[in-house]
Amino acid sequence: MFRSDDIHPVTDFVRNHKRHQEHLRETGRPALLTINGSPEIVVQDVRAFERAASEATRLRDENRELHERLEELETLIALDEAYSEFERGEGRPLEEALPALRERLGMVRVAG
Repeated sequence: MFRSDDIHPVTDFVRNHKRHQEHLRETGRPALLTINGSPEIVVQDVRAFERAASEATRLRDENRELHERLEELETLIALDEAYSEFERGEGRPLEEALPALRERLGMVRVAG
């Protein structure tokens, strides 16, 4: 993710912050700052950060929509399989299946 020219000692960044700021703005890439040779801090131009955050939000929303669609498709597949079983005579009458399903789901039937 980081290129070698995006890795700098924090002391160099502090001394030459204007040059580094310009580099961040021009490239849109983050910089990795090191302390005693170990990576410690990541800095990024705010516009690049906002673009990345916006893209992350878009992908999260898209993923949510795809997940919802997948659940719908799984439900349709299950219903199709259940209907096929019913047509083959493998189903159970509703009067028999419903109480067992309620028990399995922990549902209490309300008298009414």
